[in-house]
Amino acid sequence: MDVVKADFAKQLPLFESALSNADFIAVDTELTGLQPNGPDRPKPFETPDQYYARVRDSAKSFGVSQYGVCPFKWDSESHTFVAFPFNFNIFPSSYASSDKVFTVQASSLTFLANHKFDFNKWIYEGIPYLSRFDEERLRKAGAPFVSGRRPTNGGDIVISQQRDHLFIDRIKQQVSDWLGDEAANAPLELEPCNSYLRRLIHQELAKSFTGLVTEAVESRFVRVTRMSQEERTRREQELTAKAEDEFSAAVGFRRVIDLIAASGLPIIGHNAFLDFVHTWDKFVSPAPVSGNDFKTGFASLLPHVLDTKLIASRSRPLQAVITETALGEAFKKATSAEFELPKVEFAAGFDRYRDDGPAHEAAYDAYMTGVVLLRMLYKLGAETAPLTPDTFISSKSTFLDEF
Repeated sequence: MDVVKADFAKQLPLFESALSNADFIAVDTELTGLQPNGPDRPKPFETPDQYYARVRDSAKSFGVSQYGVCPFKWDSESHTFVAFPFNFNIFPSSYASSDKVFTVQASSLTFLANHKFDFNKWIYEGIPYLSRFDEERLRKAGAPFVSGRRPTNGGDIVISQQRDHLFIDRIKQQVSDWLGDEAANAPLELEPCNSYLRRLIHQELAKSFTGLVTEAVESRFVRVTRMSQEERTRREQELTAKAEDEFSAAVGFRRVIDLIAASGLPIIGHNAFLDFVHTWDKFVSPAPVSGNDFKTGFASLLPHVLDTKLIASRSRPLQAVITETALGEAFKKATSAEFELPKVEFAAGFDRYRDDGPAHEAAYDAYMTGVVLLRMLYKLGAETAPLTPDTFISSKSTFLDEF
């Protein structure tokens, strides 16, 4: 299921329902870059801290364009694992002072373009997000902000420029003339101006006049409306509610990460260390300098993590049959006749990938990761006892304890 900004609020309850009674969640990301000589594997003689530093630098430099999440549930009636792949197109919020800067790598964008990635959808329809760190910082600064009224850290703006004094004097005179015109019943729309001057207008008109409500319109100009006390109270409540909705929308996709963390379910990735550092850096707080600090923090967020590439590379029984551990090759092997169990189906309404999905779309890669995990898990289970189609082996099985 492809999810964009316009339908995110509608699909979030469906995602929450998909997590209910799931056995595990597979995840994957698409990124705007990796760095030359990418951070996907340690270099010879590189220490863990040096490797983490390279991965952290990459996560702090590049952005996430898609986040794929695929919960898997066991259906005891059909003896089938049911997959719910959600492809979240995401783009960082530019709410108030949260205006992220990230870089792109030409080869990575070319790679995405070659796999038919929709860059317009990413930018125009991507779901915004704020990290927990940014949300807390903005709330301390007074968020949610009614449009155009964001306070400065030091309180009121001090007017220091003569031209700004002259501008405000002119605006006050215009408002006074409008108030004195008994025939002027329509709201007064002031001249378009920049955000700094709009904030000055809100501030200075509130000091100089009573019985008025000011609101920013289309981030271009300020509208002034005469209202009774009752009307002003109601209008202020409406503006406050709108501000709450806008701030909630800015938090956006981060709610998915919160739901994943709250579920306590095992999280499965493939060669996923970079994905996990991005997850922390983009949705929790800036990735710490220390690798140990990251490890401790991430374990508190998602304590149960498995990596299918690591399992395929380290398990002796699996090494003999999965000789290529790149995700596409591992999936091809895991869906061959050598790996018959368990049966995996897409949930109703999630048939976007039924006839083979687009490789390197995040949700399809997450789905492939989940299938690889299940087929490897059952292969390991078959080493100890014969399996039948109705056999259920959980991702929490002791077969995976060493990983």
